[in-house]
Formats: sequence, structure tokens, C-alpha cells
Amino acid sequence: MFKDLLNSKEFYEDLCQGVETAYGKLLRYGPRLLRSQYLDLGLSHLQDDLVSATVTKLWDTKCSGFDPSKSLFTTWFVTVGRRVASNERRRQECNRKMLLRMYEQTSIDSNKHLKEKSGESPLRTLVRRAHHSLSDDDRLVLDMRFVENLEFDVISESLGIKESAARMRVSRALQRLENAIEGMADFELPQRVNRSKRRHPRGTMQTPHNHQPQTDTV
Repeated sequence: MFKDLLNSKEFYEDLCQGVETAYGKLLRYGPRLLRSQYLDLGLSHLQDDLVSATVTKLWDTKCSGFDPSKSLFTTWFVTVGRRVASNERRRQECNRKMLLRMYEQTSIDSNKHLKEKSGESPLRTLVRRAHHSLSDDDRLVLDMRFVENLEFDVISESLGIKESAARMRVSRALQRLENAIEGMADFELPQRVNRSKRRHPRGTMQTPHNHQPQTDTV
């Protein structure tokens, strides 16, 4: 069983010595250990990115924070992985709140037919452009929810749909707003998980930041 392998003394020693194949195994088995954590946090769609971020974090420290006398390695790995995922969740919520504040003002300005101000921030300009790129239906449900501050039961009654459908429409419209902003941005929003374009091949570990593997034992 893969947990027996990950909890073995030999595997931990390989991690401490920076053996790439050991970290490659973490990339391979990490999703199985952390899947329930990501489901709980609503981050299943970022599973590959979060596992890579977790393993890279452990590579950088050579697992120096793990104490074999206190817990199994797999238990500690799940704790670290959930912490990485929780930090990403907080960053996303922070980004979303900021975008919604700007969306609210952008929508109000648009309804008043105000022109863009020359001193407008780059992010505010992006939100405005993304707002205009949305469909009428998306702008409608976002305005009802975040500008008029209507509850979902009121939105569902106004649109003649179920409340669950109203929640889904708002969620999808908000996601399209975020995607539009990211697609237009030529700079990064507040820091997110550093996503690699492709996961490392199964069983191998690409040395982060082009560092050479270390052989000293922690």
C-alpha cells in the first residue's frame, strides 16, 4: 500500500537527502491523500496546482518540519497540504471581494453613463472592460446580487427560476467575470499559487528553481 511506502523510514531519509524520485512519488500519491481536503475547501479544480505547490514547499525545506516521533509522515503531509490549500482559498476570497467592490462601482458608473477617468487604476480599468464583455444575463444577475444586494430567493422569484438555479447563475457569471479579467490582465493580481503549465511526469521531480539536488541530511 502506498501509505506504507510514504511512512517508511527509508522514504523519509530520501526526502531529507533531496532524492528526486522520492518527491516524484509525493506528486504521484499526493492527490489521493489530499483529495478530501480539496473537496472540503471547494478547490478540487486546483488539485494538480496545489499538490505541486505543497511538494515544492517540502522540497525547499527538505521536510525539516516533520518530526517522526510525533506523527506518521502521511498525516503531516495532509496537514501541510491543507494549510497550502487554505492559504490559496483565502487569497481567492480576498481577490474576489476586491473585484466585487470594483464591479459594484463599475456597474453603477456604467448605469450613470460615466466615462472612464484618466486616473483610474489598471485593475479598475480591467474590471470595467470585463464588465462590458459579459452578456446581458450575466450582468443582470451580478447586479441583482452584488449591486442591489438581493438575496437568492428574491433573485429566483424575479427570474422565475429555482433558488438553486439562481445561485448557479450568479456563481457562473462571477467566474466568467474573473476569467475575463485574467484574460485581459498583463499583470498579476494578488499572489496566487504558482501554477506550472504541466505537472511533472509521474515518478519524477523537476528541481524547483533549477536548484541542484542537495545531499546533506537534515
